[in-house]
Amino acid sequence: MSCSMILDPQPRPVKVPLDDPEIVTAAREAIEDFNEDMGTHLRLVRVLEANEWFSPIRSRHYYYLTLEAADAGVVRVYKTEVVEGLQSMIPQSFHHVGDYKSVEA
Repeated sequence: MSCSMILDPQPRPVKVPLDDPEIVTAAREAIEDFNEDMGTHLRLVRVLEANEWFSPIRSRHYYYLTLEAADAGVVRVYKTEVVEGLQSMIPQSFHHVGDYKSVEA
C-alpha cells in the first residue's frame, strides 16, 4: 500500500464542538484583535459553526469559525480564521457576513 493511500494528501477541516475551550478562545482572540484594529466594541454572543484543520507540515491547528458578535445591541454574523501559534491564537481574517437581529443592550 502506498503512502498516499494511507494519508489524505488534502486533509479537510473537521467539525468540532462549539463549546470546546480552544474554539471559544479562538473566537474571543479574533474579536479582541478586530476590536483593537477597528476601534469597535464587539463581544462574543456565540459560536455558530466551528471547523478545525491540523497542518502536519506546520504542526499547527487552523480554526474556521462562524460566530455572532454584538455591538450596541446589534448582533451580526462574522467569519474568522484563526491559527494556533506557539503562545497564542493568531487571527488571520475576520469579516462581517450578515446582520442577524437586535438584542437587549
